[in-house]
Amino acid sequence: MAAKIIPIEDWLTSFKDAAGEVARGSLRLGTDAVKRDPNGAQPGAYISLLSDQHSVHLGLSTSPDGCRAIARGLLGLRPDQPIEDQDVADGVREVMNIVAGKVKSKMTAAGALQLGLPMFLAGAAHPADSETASTDLQLGTIECRLVVYRTKRAA
Repeated sequence: MAAKIIPIEDWLTSFKDAAGEVARGSLRLGTDAVKRDPNGAQPGAYISLLSDQHSVHLGLSTSPDGCRAIARGLLGLRPDQPIEDQDVADGVREVMNIVAGKVKSKMTAAGALQLGLPMFLAGAAHPADSETASTDLQLGTIECRLVVYRTKRAA
């Protein structure tokens, strides 16, 4: 029996909803606007959601300052408190893990999904030969980009 293909837009909607829930509930974000420069560095975190029928990857990217704000928000640090680069990467990965867990809960139509390990990249991922869907999102005052991708063979 062939697996039902879930439209990639449904994954993106669940991702956007989950990210908003985490921003409102788990992150203490500052009040200063943090812009994302689409032509500049776009670090972020990426994670896979896998099952026998599905292989989907989620990514959240922003500016370096946006990543620092997300990590500070997770750790409950004030916007003016220093934070080490490793703590930024760890914090953004953990936020991605929390968001992906919520996506997993929302996407019951996909069956039993397994979460991969989140990874942090210094620049935005650009997977080749992939079906993608993306949107810009405000996490509090932080401009972010959400992307969902899967290989065309898995679509």
